[in-house]
Amino acid sequence: MPVAPRQVMRVCENCTELLATLAIEQLTDQLIAEEQAAGLSPRVATRALFEHEYRAQAHFGEMEDNLDQAVGEVTRIVETTHTNLLTNLLALIFGTRSTVTAGEALEELSAMIAETPEQIRKLLDDAATELREALQAVFAISAGTAYQEYVRQGGGKGLPVLELGPRADLLAAPPVNRSWTWITQKTQEHLAQPAIALGGRLTKEGLVEELVEKIKPAGAVDQARQSVHAATGIARNETGTDLEASECYASELLDGATCRRCAAVDGKKYESLEEATNEYQFGYYGACQGSGRCRGSLLFIYDVSTE
Repeated sequence: MPVAPRQVMRVCENCTELLATLAIEQLTDQLIAEEQAAGLSPRVATRALFEHEYRAQAHFGEMEDNLDQAVGEVTRIVETTHTNLLTNLLALIFGTRSTVTAGEALEELSAMIAETPEQIRKLLDDAATELREALQAVFAISAGTAYQEYVRQGGGKGLPVLELGPRADLLAAPPVNRSWTWITQKTQEHLAQPAIALGGRLTKEGLVEELVEKIKPAGAVDQARQSVHAATGIARNETGTDLEASECYASELLDGATCRRCAAVDGKKYESLEEATNEYQFGYYGACQGSGRCRGSLLFIYDVSTE
């Protein structure tokens, strides 16, 4: 049966629309690649830069590198702390004995939970100090990056004197404490299993093999990563506020796995700095489904002609 002319026309129109869509997608991908090569866009970018992101003179590639480096550093601190805590816990459980029963091990563990041993407290304090210093460093770097955006826009004010201050302690303590809590909890659960309780005496080597496989520091690492995101974003917020930005926008370009809520505010222009920093109070979008895992941030534009 011959095809009606109207049907042929509709098919051609659909093909034209499809070809146009494919051409636009190809050009967009090319633009994203060029922006990434120039350091203007991060490696995780899923869209091209908005016009105001160009105006803000933000170098997202540098921001991404700084964030990744900071996350790598706190991950190292947390993982090292986890290993040291587990090693010391087992040393305290066994003492000078070559083997222990599950009951004896639980008794020693209960005593440690009731009163944290001195050597464990020192490990926790040292780790908190190291993590605090790492967070203070990333705060300073992020504030400096935000200030350079202002300078590239033509601003002439000096670098604001900003500090993370006591907030560094509040951000550093949770990941460290979580490590110890998680290790003691999972060790207790392991020793309380009927097969372990009735299985005869335990050797340190055997218990190490069991616990290293069962107890991972993923939760504490995730907590430390969230602390990095907060320190980074707070530094940007306070820099933009101190330098009296005239325009403020939400940007989720750095977040390669943007949730539905963050995607809805990506590119949003705020009526005031107060409104913006209320929504991004802790440096990331407060309504994000991933909470502190959000890598969104605020972008600032300055009216440098009034300076």
